[in-house]
Amino acid sequence: MTRSRAERRLAYDAAFLALAVILSYLEALLSGFFPVPGLKLGLPNVAVMAVFRLIGRRDALAVSFFRCMIQFLLFGSATALVLSLAGAALSFLVLLLFDGGRSRRIGEIGVSVLSAFAHITGQCLAASLFYGFLAVFSFYPIMTALSVPSGIFTGLLLLFILRSAEKISQKGKGTP
Repeated sequence: MTRSRAERRLAYDAAFLALAVILSYLEALLSGFFPVPGLKLGLPNVAVMAVFRLIGRRDALAVSFFRCMIQFLLFGSATALVLSLAGAALSFLVLLLFDGGRSRRIGEIGVSVLSAFAHITGQCLAASLFYGFLAVFSFYPIMTALSVPSGIFTGLLLLFILRSAEKISQKGKGTP
């Protein structure tokens, strides 16, 4: 990899990491409007999925991990970090299993819904360590049901980003 290509890739990673952190903050601001405690739209995952598709797996993993760490340093607690990392890990596993939605059988929206479901599952599993299995999993059916519209929404945002990136690439600016 040439130096300029590596620098461009790092710049894209940094830009998407900044986007993920901003979206995390936006989610924190919006979380008070939802009737279920802890419910979030999964907006930062849009940035991770975009990096997965546009740049690569390792870069997406790095953006996901560092987003969790920065979110912890800026807004969180140790418990929130564990929940965030657990959700991000299972969500990333879905991206790996379905290659980020490249398959026409599942597509970007399908992988986004599955990723949202996996994120909720990971967070609930981790939360059960702190709050007890029954207390956490009483919310699980509601949370998983809400992961479908949330996943559809984030999948649509992902499609918008991917189409915009394609237009930029066609104009000769390209992505790494």
